[in-house]
Amino acid sequence: MFIAVLTRKRLDMKKFDGMAVKEHTAGKYFLTIIHDNYFSRCSESPAEIVFFESPVGSEDVSYNKIRFDKNKQSLSVYKPTSSGRSIYYHSSNDEFFCASHLGLLRNAGILLQENPAMLPEYYVYRYVMPPNTLLKGIYQMPMGSTLKVDCLGDACTVHPLERYKPPMPAKNGVTLSEVADKSCSFLRQSMEGLSSKSESLAVLLSGGIDSSITTKLGQDLFGLDISYSTGYPFESETSNIEKEYALTAKDALSINHEYFEATTNDYLYGLIDTIAAAEQPVHHLQSVMLYLLFKKGIPSDKKIVIQGVGAGGTFGNFRNHLYMLDKPVYRLFTFAPIRGIGGVIANATGRGIGFVNSLGNLHKMSLSLSDPHNPIWSWHDYGSIEWVCDHFNVKPSDIFASQLASLEFYTDRSVFDVYSLYSLLGDEDITMSIWAKAAEACGKILHSPLYDESLLEYMFSVPWKIKLQPPQNCIRKEIARRCGVPEFIINRRKSGFGVAPKRWAQKGGTFEPFVALSSKVVDKDTIRTVQSTSPKLSMIYWNMLNYAIWKRLVINNESVEALKDELATE
Repeated sequence: MFIAVLTRKRLDMKKFDGMAVKEHTAGKYFLTIIHDNYFSRCSESPAEIVFFESPVGSEDVSYNKIRFDKNKQSLSVYKPTSSGRSIYYHSSNDEFFCASHLGLLRNAGILLQENPAMLPEYYVYRYVMPPNTLLKGIYQMPMGSTLKVDCLGDACTVHPLERYKPPMPAKNGVTLSEVADKSCSFLRQSMEGLSSKSESLAVLLSGGIDSSITTKLGQDLFGLDISYSTGYPFESETSNIEKEYALTAKDALSINHEYFEATTNDYLYGLIDTIAAAEQPVHHLQSVMLYLLFKKGIPSDKKIVIQGVGAGGTFGNFRNHLYMLDKPVYRLFTFAPIRGIGGVIANATGRGIGFVNSLGNLHKMSLSLSDPHNPIWSWHDYGSIEWVCDHFNVKPSDIFASQLASLEFYTDRSVFDVYSLYSLLGDEDITMSIWAKAAEACGKILHSPLYDESLLEYMFSVPWKIKLQPPQNCIRKEIARRCGVPEFIINRRKSGFGVAPKRWAQKGGTFEPFVALSSKVVDKDTIRTVQSTSPKLSMIYWNMLNYAIWKRLVINNESVEALKDELATE
């Protein structure tokens, strides 16, 4: 963890006891970089001061980079795509603060205040898209972005955020085979960067394509002989597809496997711990299980955990209307009479409903991004838009307004790029920041080869005709084949890491003990209205519990122990 500031007065170091400090006088400002020694490095030369965090102590494999140019009196903060690290920043009174943790900002004297205007977005999408946060005046750097600050004379000038700008798709011809070969090369390079710490590596294996790729590479490059996974304690054994997939994959890959079995109590207390570690609502229910796996399921000497998340839309992983968009045969079905007949048949038989819905979205692809009916705004709308509009007295366009502002930087790109960047810089970025902090709180460093900067830049340069050619997910499947992943893993149906609302969201259900704890922030009657097996309402319930716990921990600064003691009485 770290905090870097440009202030007119020195910070009170009593709040940072036990941490390393680098100070430099920059005109009328003090540059102070404070960090732990877990995986942080800070050095100084006559020309510059450099700070970075790396699992192997090398700037070549780093998750953030801070440089201060002594001659220009300029600070640069960079968050690579592979980072997973939260970098919060705040500027006021001609001073600048950035930190990996909100608690460090608080220790530096920054008041953490809730920003209620962001709640509608949070309740629908389960997160607030960077650079915005749930806090007033505190922002979060999106992955791939750079922030520059000058402190010349009497002023500290924070320049506009420089957003991630991947290359445009190439126009020249390239084959699927060539793309798969080059992608494998980039993946290997990302993994090989960990070679100096091979004895400290662990690899997660859920049994899907992506985790099987990283597991196979871990076997081939480092001789890893064991993998790890977990699942929900309140899931029925017959519905625990995650466990089935992991165990069948470990047999196919000839690797040992530890499946961590948590208890429901572990999960309940773990939710408080995970939110405290992440310093934000934790988005996915599986985040708690990963926290518990990092804490209890992986040996303490395995400090670096390799995970396979990352091959999303950028790789052409669209299993919806986007896959249909460039294929004339699907466009034929968008004509109203044909689509209507298809809807009648689907409703009568109960089959093909997803297909018909995708056709409906395909029909709306020409709508402006500012139109609430554009399918992009329903892609990740886990919570009920109707409930949010009614509860907060807002319009649908108000809910996604800040996300739209972020996407306006990319309106010169194709619809496929826009969707990819929307996912990458929103849902995926927030997910990675939560999981990375959950790992850090348990003494682990999370490494994500599929977010490697070189790999992502290359993947954005690949023409969409290659990425979207049949079969679906063709690039991921070809990469998997080149890495030696068995065909049955490549071709079996994708399994999510979710759990049905009937397992946790009903009144009196698994999460009932959180109702009283949360009612100190949200009215209990309001909580009761969203305890439901309905997918949309159940996600409002999940978001509500997360929000209440987050507010008590981060805004009210209550202790984890106090909330756990309260939970124990329920």
